[in-house]
Amino acid sequence: MLGIDWRWRLTEAVKPPMVIHIPDMADSAVTILPVFPGVQAAHWQGLLNDSVKGAVLLSYGAGNAPDKDPTLLALLKTATDRGVVIVNVSQCGAGSVAAGAYAAGSALVKAGVISGKDMTYEAAFAKLHFLIGSGMSSEEVKKCF
Repeated sequence: MLGIDWRWRLTEAVKPPMVIHIPDMADSAVTILPVFPGVQAAHWQGLLNDSVKGAVLLSYGAGNAPDKDPTLLALLKTATDRGVVIVNVSQCGAGSVAAGAYAAGSALVKAGVISGKDMTYEAAFAKLHFLIGSGMSSEEVKKCF
């Protein structure tokens, strides 16, 4: 004997396990939009094709991207106007996106890009895929972020 005295007692009924339905997710439904020095609309044009329903924008710092290129901003606006949900996340290892805190970030907000706050790009990518695959509208997806 080890000196351990077990006293068994009944507790609340065991809850059934939660069931999560993982929706079918189209391979081309979500894309990544990298921001880098010299990025132009032509770099993203093919990434924002008609089959895309969501995109993760990899911005600088607190959510900044080039704001002096009207063609680039128009491409983002056209995509969001047709229902593509574009989520802005920082390329930085720590910190978060403060949408509209700086002029460059404000231009993205005007183009319809939403903040991913402190999400990693992997988390935003998976969340977009899951929500879009669940059949949610772009407005419903935006609310979930």
